[in-house]
Amino acid sequence: MNSSSLRRSPLAILLAATLGLVMLSIHEAPAQATAPKRSSSTTDEAIPTKFWHAVLPGGQYMVALGRISNIGIHEYVANATARVYEVTIAADGAALARFYYMEPMTDKSPLNVGQIVADRIKGSSDELGKRTGLGDAWQKVVKDYPNTTHAHTIEFRLDYKDDLEKLFSSVQRAWETGRGTRFKIVNSEG
Repeated sequence: MNSSSLRRSPLAILLAATLGLVMLSIHEAPAQATAPKRSSSTTDEAIPTKFWHAVLPGGQYMVALGRISNIGIHEYVANATARVYEVTIAADGAALARFYYMEPMTDKSPLNVGQIVADRIKGSSDELGKRTGLGDAWQKVVKDYPNTTHAHTIEFRLDYKDDLEKLFSSVQRAWETGRGTRFKIVNSEG
C-alpha cells in the first residue's frame, strides 16, 4: 500500500477527522462536556427449545444447552489501558463465545485530563460515525487480523457492565435448569 492510498482510505479519513474534532473540542468546549445519556433494557424469556439465545445490539448468539461445557465471568486489565469484564461460554466445538464490557483505566475525576480527552474522543468519534454512516466505532469489537479473526472466538462488546452481569445470570440459570431462554438487550439513546 503506498502513502497516497493510505491518505485516501476511509480509516485514514475517519482518524484524521476524529483527531480534528477532538482538537477543536479541547480548544472550544467547556471544561466538562456532557454526552447524551444512553440506556438499555434487557429481557429474559423462556423459549420452547433447549437453547440459550442472546439477541444483542452487535448480533446474535445461540448455543444448545446440552453442548455447553463451561461458563465464566471474570475481569482483567488489557494492555494497562482498559479494565475488561468478560463472560465466556465454551461449548463442544472449536469456538469460544466472549461477551465483554470495557472501561478505561483512568480516574473518573473531572480534573483528570486523560479522562476528559478520552470522553471527548469518544464523543467526537460517535458524532463522526453518525455523520459518515460508519456507526459507533467506539463500541465495536476490534479484531486484529489474522490473530483474532482465526482464534475461534465469537465476540460481542456490550455498552453496560450491568447488562453483562444479567447476561451471565441468564446463561447460568438456563444451563442449570435446562430451560431454553432468549436473552435480549435493546439499547436506546435518551
